[in-house]
Amino acid sequence: MGLQVTLLDSQGDEAVVVLPDFPFEMNRIIRVKRSELLPS
Repeated sequence: MGLQVTLLDSQGDEAVVVLPDFPFEMNRIIRVKRSELLPS
């Protein structure tokens, strides 16, 4: 099971993604390793 995110940018093994809405305040744009992402 995974979390569906929106890919904004990727470079090398780093990706910038937008997390889905959450019921509390937090930064929804984060950096992750591209190798941790799976195609939808």
